[in-house]
Amino acid sequence: MQATVVGRNQPCPCGSQRKFKHCCAGKSSQAVAPAPLSTDVDVLLAAAATLHRSERLPQAIAAYKLVLQQQPEHAHALHMLGMLAQLQDDQMAAVDWIKRAIAIEPTPEMHYNLGVALQAQKDWKGAALHYNTAIAMRPDYGFAWTNLGSVFKELGFKEATIEAYARAVELQPNLRSLHSNLGTALIAANRQREAIDAFRQALNLKANDAVSLQGMGTALMGVGGGQNPEAVRYLQASLIEDSANVGAHSNLIFAMDMDPRFDTQTLLAERRRYDELHGRPQAVKQRPHTNVPDPARRLRVGYVSADFRQHSAAKVFGVMLTGYDRTQFEVFAYSQLDFKIKDAETYHFAQAVDHWIDIAELSDDQFADRVRSDQIDILIDLSAFTSGGRLPSFAQKPAPIQITAWGYASSTGMKAMDVFFSDPVIVPPEEKSWYVEEVRYLPNFLHYWSPAPFPPVAPLPALTAGHITFGSLNRLCKVTEEVWETWIEVLKAVPNSRFLIKATENKNAEDRASLTSRFERAGIDVGRLTLMEGTDWPQHIATFAQVDICLDPFPHGGGVSSMEALKSGVPVVAMGGDTLVKRISLSILTSLGMTDWVAETPEEYVSLAARKAADVAGLKQLRETLRERFDNSAVGDNKAYVAAAEAQYRQLWQRWCEEQQAGQPRESAVTPSLLAA
Repeated sequence: MQATVVGRNQPCPCGSQRKFKHCCAGKSSQAVAPAPLSTDVDVLLAAAATLHRSERLPQAIAAYKLVLQQQPEHAHALHMLGMLAQLQDDQMAAVDWIKRAIAIEPTPEMHYNLGVALQAQKDWKGAALHYNTAIAMRPDYGFAWTNLGSVFKELGFKEATIEAYARAVELQPNLRSLHSNLGTALIAANRQREAIDAFRQALNLKANDAVSLQGMGTALMGVGGGQNPEAVRYLQASLIEDSANVGAHSNLIFAMDMDPRFDTQTLLAERRRYDELHGRPQAVKQRPHTNVPDPARRLRVGYVSADFRQHSAAKVFGVMLTGYDRTQFEVFAYSQLDFKIKDAETYHFAQAVDHWIDIAELSDDQFADRVRSDQIDILIDLSAFTSGGRLPSFAQKPAPIQITAWGYASSTGMKAMDVFFSDPVIVPPEEKSWYVEEVRYLPNFLHYWSPAPFPPVAPLPALTAGHITFGSLNRLCKVTEEVWETWIEVLKAVPNSRFLIKATENKNAEDRASLTSRFERAGIDVGRLTLMEGTDWPQHIATFAQVDICLDPFPHGGGVSSMEALKSGVPVVAMGGDTLVKRISLSILTSLGMTDWVAETPEEYVSLAARKAADVAGLKQLRETLRERFDNSAVGDNKAYVAAAEAQYRQLWQRWCEEQQAGQPRESAVTPSLLAA
């Protein structure tokens, strides 16, 4: 969701009672007439204002320039020329004119409009300076507060963004977009409950606003506690109002994946609908590929992600960018990453690959063109429906072979996506035909990589604590009502146990209170709970030293969180199931030969956790050997995993070359319409 930037929705400076966007924001289509010939400044100003109001902009510009011939330092004329330059999208000229006006006779409006011109040039700091100056001169300048919030958002100042938008809401409470802006800023700061209130205000002003409906759904997704059904409802409503909204549809798919009401066929059908709505319009832009069909040559492989940073997704795909065979592959990293969140891991990736390309500012067409010009042979999607995904560009089929894998690998439903990397646990052989993409198996669906070494495995906490400590280090948006109820039953089944819950959401006092009251109502002493907030990675990993057994959420099991627990020597009680997301932990545990840690029902989950907790000697022995088992498995053996994936690349490329030589190129068909049905 994009923040509203106010530049053309204020009273027009030309003196008209109309809003700027309805007055001088329009371009004059009338022929240019001679400017007034009078030398009287007042007459010229009156004539310029009349021409300005009637949208005869070229004549108005000429009149204002005549004013300057008589009075070179006439601040109002300079300011108006700056405004007219903005209308002609000449922001540099606008900045020059308005700066000259400010130097003579500054007003809040001048500083505001200079901020707008600088913001258009992405001079965020310069724009912030002048919006702040306008506010200092007029504290109730609502438009300035709004744009200041937008600039702070671009600069990554989350709390300052919230403060600016909140002040704008106070001054203009009836503007729906301002409540929506505030809600979006609150989500970015992980203040979802406050965001829900902001979007509720926005929807009170306009109940069918697509942006606010999307925002409400997104905020509900982040709250956890079984809010996904409501999130799904709001996101579906947003799509009804604006079916072209790619972001709302991506969020809907993400929310549905965490909702136990939906089976695999329903989840895949929603992905096919995504392709119908967002892929089909792009698919018409597909072009023949000009890549040289040499089956043995060094291949150009492109990875596309918004998560080339310290992020859980990077732990899954990172080894493919850092451990590849440089004699066989030339790697391009296409980064959708926002510059504000680049970190040390970003630079680690940038140095590891052959080519690093920032694509955050590129349109879908521009990105697809860049892939074609780079002559990429195999293009790999690592984000799919998560924030920053570029699936519409994939729909243009800019590379001969396109694969979705690792980052949010759950099938895209897109005909332009050739292959989905999985394993026989995630997608059993009998289910392969359900998928639009060709399903190809790797040694494991997921793989774990970390640029930093793990600390030594800590001793089993129960040996000194005298009780079992269960733990969950997952996002709470994965925790449904049924999961909370199951975890409470686990604590009842193991009376002396403790439960450590570490999540970003625990930073919020209201969320913490809601969480503790849930356990209190169930008769669990809150003294048995330890609530921890999000931390940096070293502290996050160190937390496993306090945990004997991790409890996996469902239906969306832990991925990276489960692998990090296992590598830390902490076993995971997990739930199996009949959908892809329900089988993630089952896939991991199968690779480690630990299927005895997987339950099929909530009742079995509780009894399994209690039985494992009772065997302290077994937990001690497992903890001492689990890291070695992990590192030697398909999940932890970096070298073997990369070799298996690259073997698939070569096989797919050889097949494509054979098809070209046979004159039967593989084409991406457009999916039949699902909307009529």
